[in-house]
Amino acid sequence: MRELSDKLFLISLFLLILSFLIAGFGPTQAIKGDSEDEDEEPKTRLQKKIEKQDKRLASIWKSKLMWVSLAGILISVVISYL
Repeated sequence: MRELSDKLFLISLFLLILSFLIAGFGPTQAIKGDSEDEDEEPKTRLQKKIEKQDKRLASIWKSKLMWVSLAGILISVVISYL
């Protein structure tokens, strides 16, 4: 039973990491010409970055893969106590 719980936990953890990478939370690199308008106000650029991060976070919450992996982790913890 313990081995099953460990395997389920590791598979679920892998799926959770995969869901973060698919949603765009992986390593991002700054593109040199990222800000098209140099005359643009810093607050506007900051607001655009925040909106981009909010979209990424929303896509994570909508991801079925993330919820399946969290359920797998929870089930593996319950099984380990049995």
